[in-house]
Amino acid sequence: MPTPSLTRVIWNDFSAFLSTGMGFFLLLFGIWDLLTSTRIVQSFLWFNIGIPVAAFLFTLYRFLQIRGVFMDGQSTQGEVSEVRFFRGRGIIRYVYTINGEKYLSGNRVQLTRETRNYRVGDPVTLMVDRNQPKRAFIRDLYSP
Repeated sequence: MPTPSLTRVIWNDFSAFLSTGMGFFLLLFGIWDLLTSTRIVQSFLWFNIGIPVAAFLFTLYRFLQIRGVFMDGQSTQGEVSEVRFFRGRGIIRYVYTINGEKYLSGNRVQLTRETRNYRVGDPVTLMVDRNQPKRAFIRDLYSP
């Protein structure tokens, strides 16, 4: 059974990439501010610590969400129905059938060497949530 990699989730999944990037940026800014500031403002300290922690927790939540589908979901074949990118991010939509019912779903992704190779009509292997069949992830984007 394939398992998603945290680095691949962060690199390919737009939400995880954005929250991780924002968390690191604000954490580095907070450290720089602590080292260079002569006066520490309590509310700003909470901002510099609280928001990065929340961002990293969201990344962890997203990873665990994807991992849960990989661990408990079912694998199926689908077909890419739409690929769109704009300014480094985009969406890959696909259609698939589970239990005789047809679904349309998609992943919001970063524009990477891997994601730019998807084309409409390409076959994809999907991991589908058994409880919410509308939720599916492209297996090869998230697992090594």
